Amino acid sequence: MASQPQAKKANPKSKLNQRSTTPLHIYVAGGSDIRETGLGGEFRDVEPDVVTTEGAVSVPVRQPRLNLEDNAIVQISVGQKHTAALTQKGTVLTWGSNDFYALGRDTPSVGHEGWPEAVQALVNLKLEIVQVAATDHATFALTSNGRVYGWGTFMSDDGVIGFLKDLIEHKTKVDPDELIAKIPTPIPGLKDIKELATGSNHILALTRTGNVYAWGSGHHGELGRRLVYRHQFESLTPRTISLPKNQIVRIFAGFYHNFAVDKKGRVWAWGLNNFCQAGVPAEVEEGGTDNLHISHPVQVQTLEGVQIRHMAGGLHHSIACAEDGRILVWGRCDDSQMGASLERVKDNFLLKDERGVPRILMMPLEIPGLKAQFVAAGTDNCFAVDPDGKIYAWGFSDNFRTGLGTEDSVKEPTLVSTEGLSKLSAKLVVTRGPFTFFAGVPAEVDVASEDD
Repeated sequence: MASQPQAKKANPKSKLNQRSTTPLHIYVAGGSDIRETGLGGEFRDVEPDVVTTEGAVSVPVRQPRLNLEDNAIVQISVGQKHTAALTQKGTVLTWGSNDFYALGRDTPSVGHEGWPEAVQALVNLKLEIVQVAATDHATFALTSNGRVYGWGTFMSDDGVIGFLKDLIEHKTKVDPDELIAKIPTPIPGLKDIKELATGSNHILALTRTGNVYAWGSGHHGELGRRLVYRHQFESLTPRTISLPKNQIVRIFAGFYHNFAVDKKGRVWAWGLNNFCQAGVPAEVEEGGTDNLHISHPVQVQTLEGVQIRHMAGGLHHSIACAEDGRILVWGRCDDSQMGASLERVKDNFLLKDERGVPRILMMPLEIPGLKAQFVAAGTDNCFAVDPDGKIYAWGFSDNFRTGLGTEDSVKEPTLVSTEGLSKLSAKLVVTRGPFTFFAGVPAEVDVASEDD
């Protein structure tokens, strides 16, 4: 087995980051594999009528192992087939598929993958973790002093790339084990990091001073720099992105594209743009089949003047909510991703297929009749949390991933409502693959906190 960088125990120093202390109630819906929901293979704690024969959960159910009073979840992040969660006490829990060691722990059987369990190697390092972030085949943890640790690997369309350049550089023959970090491993070259954002196979890190690093797979321009493929492992080293220096305040990662917001409120985008998901209108072949990408950040002129509160990038579409609550959507629009009628959209803002059906919306469209304080995007679907903490979903709903109890695509924003969720003030929704987690606090607690 290949040797890996040995993580040293952290030195106490002034804290740059603080872990959230708000305990979240966690619900889950969807799933294409019994491991993904964290409910385990037996579904002992779930009503039988909401579990399909394929192991999907048709409507959101409370996740009992993630709702412990003595060590509640405060943050959660998902990859395509696995999940990482952070508890009040700073423990990192993982579950789902452990392909490529994305869970950061040994799983002797599939059964061990389906239950939330601590990443013990991380516990042993005695690090104070404040955020977890998952890509499709890796997981990362941010510490209170701004360091980043990770495990798993990155992949491209051609297969496994690797995890760290230092593990594989200058070797004539690379052992497959050297392409995977099986235990929490420090990411070199990073310090004073305050926030992480992850796409399918890349990661962004925002520094205290307002600069952004990126590493992972850059085949679609995700890293904001051109890659020389004779140096095939160069993408595994964090490099700063050519954004306005010391100016970035927020970062958001889609599957293969990204957004950054600077101090002036300007939105910058880079990465895959074949369906105009980066918000940059482009000359594309009808149907959006060109592999168009933006290799360096550009300002999103179509969002100029919009004060962004939150953003999310899906597979081929994007969504944002403004400080005034307006919800804007753009990108691929052929499977209800937009959640609104396109009849009044000008033809020059749409690209249509050979049948005349709209396929790409090149300009942001406001969704009428709905306001939001938080938004999320998955594979051809969207979620919005309104100012009252209610969750709305629309778009692709295969495997019941919208939580609406249907596998048919949902054309317009629809309230995600169960007895349990109706008592919550939702704070966030996390999704990427066929399952979705919903998180919030009891509504009466949220109201009380607002009155303080």
